[in-house]
Amino acid sequence: MKQNNKLSLFKEGLTWVRADFHLHTKKDKEFIYKEDKHDFVKKYVKKLVKENIKVGVICNHNKFDINEFKAIRKVAKKENIFLLPGVELSVNDGANGIHVVIVFEDDWIINTSNTNNIDNFLKATFAGKENYESGNSRSNHNLVDTIKLLNDFGLDYFFVLAHVENRCGFLNELDGGRIKEFRDNELFMERALSFQKIRTQDKIDNLKKWWGGYIPTLVEGSDPKKIDEIGRGNKQTYIKIGEYNFDSIKYSLINKNRLSEKMPVLSHSFVNKVSFVGGKLDGKDFFLNSGLNNIIGIRGSGKSSILETIRYGLNVELSDNSADIKYKKGIVEHLLGSGGKVILDVVEPKNGKKYKIERILNEFSIVSCDGKVIDNLTVESIINNPKYFGQKDLSYNEDSFNEDFVRRVVGNNEEIMAISKDIEACKVEIETLLQEIDKLENIVSSKDGLTEEKAGIEHKLKIYKEKKIDKKLKNQTEFIEDEARVKEILDTIEEYNECFVDIVNEYDDNEIVGENECELEYNSDNNKTVFVKLEKEISGIKSNYVKLKEVLEKFKKSEQNIQTLKNTITKNKESLIEEFSKIKREIDVDEINLDDFLVAQKRLKTIVSNLDKISKKHKKKEELETKLKDKLAKLNKLWHKEFTAINKEVKRINSQSKSLKIEVGYKEGKEKYEIFLSDNLRGCNIKKINLKKLVDAYSDLIEIYNDLIKDGNSNSNIIKILSGGSQLLNFRDKFFENLKDFVTFRPPDKYTIYFNGKELQKHSIGQRASALILFVLSQKNNDIVIIDQPEDDLDSQSVYNEVISILREIKKQIQFIFVTHSPNIPVLGDAEQVIKCDYFDKEISINCGSIDCKEIQKDIIDVMEGGQEAFEKRRDIYYLWDTE
Repeated sequence: MKQNNKLSLFKEGLTWVRADFHLHTKKDKEFIYKEDKHDFVKKYVKKLVKENIKVGVICNHNKFDINEFKAIRKVAKKENIFLLPGVELSVNDGANGIHVVIVFEDDWIINTSNTNNIDNFLKATFAGKENYESGNSRSNHNLVDTIKLLNDFGLDYFFVLAHVENRCGFLNELDGGRIKEFRDNELFMERALSFQKIRTQDKIDNLKKWWGGYIPTLVEGSDPKKIDEIGRGNKQTYIKIGEYNFDSIKYSLINKNRLSEKMPVLSHSFVNKVSFVGGKLDGKDFFLNSGLNNIIGIRGSGKSSILETIRYGLNVELSDNSADIKYKKGIVEHLLGSGGKVILDVVEPKNGKKYKIERILNEFSIVSCDGKVIDNLTVESIINNPKYFGQKDLSYNEDSFNEDFVRRVVGNNEEIMAISKDIEACKVEIETLLQEIDKLENIVSSKDGLTEEKAGIEHKLKIYKEKKIDKKLKNQTEFIEDEARVKEILDTIEEYNECFVDIVNEYDDNEIVGENECELEYNSDNNKTVFVKLEKEISGIKSNYVKLKEVLEKFKKSEQNIQTLKNTITKNKESLIEEFSKIKREIDVDEINLDDFLVAQKRLKTIVSNLDKISKKHKKKEELETKLKDKLAKLNKLWHKEFTAINKEVKRINSQSKSLKIEVGYKEGKEKYEIFLSDNLRGCNIKKINLKKLVDAYSDLIEIYNDLIKDGNSNSNIIKILSGGSQLLNFRDKFFENLKDFVTFRPPDKYTIYFNGKELQKHSIGQRASALILFVLSQKNNDIVIIDQPEDDLDSQSVYNEVISILREIKKQIQFIFVTHSPNIPVLGDAEQVIKCDYFDKEISINCGSIDCKEIQKDIIDVMEGGQEAFEKRRDIYYLWDTE
């Protein structure tokens, strides 16, 4: 990566620095310095460093000493301080003269002819005057003539009107009429960029009135008369620049967004640096600014790949309604390559911490701070509501676009996210209940067959009873009952045993209870005593877990003992086989099989036992079905709660937008509801008109479920709608066959977006995209907004008139990362950082710098304007077209 800015101060592009526009030195007659003259420069610069002044104008009264200036600038440069040449000129205007700080570009003193043009100007404006190097000596020219004289040199400069309220100040020396004259003078307005040291509100109000509602920029300068006074004063001036050059400082006085009385404080998290390991950008990195960042380059240069990879690193996944999903995923894979990784350095100003987000291709993001990975810390917890809109996403015209767009804008609203989690948890609970009910249904469904079999056996046994065979075979019958009872106990114990075994098998390797884990491998500097106590508690849990395993062994032993007891009963019965046979021989009853009696008696006991179990299971099933109804009611309430929360956000959003409004209708997405039924009831031969009737009659499928489970309700809507033929039966079978999918399907809400009172979908693509990007930009509740080529669907007038004006204002609160082909966005948007991409020899190169950097300015002209020649030709044509 190539970084244009030589100073690390500007590695992130435009940066706020303190500026002092009125500095004197010992060459000024009013400046007092009685110490060793050889130490002056060192001490002077040291004071600039102490006051954190990064930009200063050396402007002695009616004088410019080039040797002293170069000496101070040379030392200052080592401290990353930039000094501009200047003069505080006493102009022959007003009652006492007017003091003007003239700031010169370097060409006045650094040129091929080695000419000191500042000195030449001073000689010309003070021609015929001697000893003019003081604030009291006035030049030969008034303000306008001074400008004309300066313009004759053909070099750039600008004015800062000095201490405007004091003696020799512009507002003090001139009345309102004269000030209005200057306001109407183009020569003056082109060069007089700022007022210094304005303090009185009345003066500001008057100036605003005289200036026709416009206020020039206001700056500060310490006007020191000795070293200790450098940087003095309660007020300061901060300017935002991207390179130490005359043009950037001049532009900061024209653009009020680049000027501040205080060092601006950031409140939003932002990506500070992007690094790559592996892939097309292996080992490369570049810095981003907290404001507006533009990635530029010709088509195929890799700019969209970089943007999509930043999105990927931030865990901002593509929505189902994103355009070109396959393409967007593919370019990330192509850029990173197998095992490739993107690393994002994130600054969170609120707590002063810096984080690293690392994401390897096809793996989850890992967040670390101070070199330590923080488990369970998500990207969303350090970056509020990052937003992404890829190519064509703002003009995409799918049916579900409105809902997807609104949900993207609503974003990570904590209340909505919490409700969404509750909804998903409730769905899991419903699925679990349905699985349990389904298991019980298989058992309960055998009740009718067993009841019928029981009646047949009881009838058969009645015949045996009439013959008094039951009494004669009483001993054998009791043995059968004893065996059955013990087997029933044994079966129950086996069920318990299986549960214990499952628990032990599941948690045997758990880091807390597992026997192989000896220590809790965690150290805390802040809560040592807490973790010592925690270690003791875990030791107790481990000890009890070992005891649980011992109990399980005893449990198994008891099971074996009970099996032995059952075997004893069997042996006892077998020892009496001969006696039982003798009894059978003594019973002489024709047409009766005594073995059948014993088998029937045994089977009856089993059936009675099973029916008792089924009765309990049936009761359990009814309890679960009641729980299911409660959970479905809860799910419905959660759906409505989520709708209410979204609608609340929508109302807040609507209040911030004049032209774009959103309406949300609860479960009014009837078309998708009908499509769901149609897709899931294929083969049921249900008429389309009846599907529509169901959708109109029931707000959701939970209502249909509640109707279906009502016994004997012949008046229900579903019976009326699906009467005739096999429709109802087929519907019921399919519904209960896919019960979970049906009852957890939420008929979607209907989202309607209006732009200037007309439905958004009825506007042109350009109007839609313009409306939506303005809407996104106006929300101000995102830390980061990423947009790929928004100008593709925007007309140039919308970009200039609306998008740019909002961007310039809200980039103080939001980090923007744009890929763009439009020069309007980086140039008129005053981009803090520009990243230019090139693709050569299967490798992407990156060139970074602010909009102030000469090389970046050339890149913008070459890439976005078609080169300098094309740019100049267009400029000339536009000039010819000018009708004003």
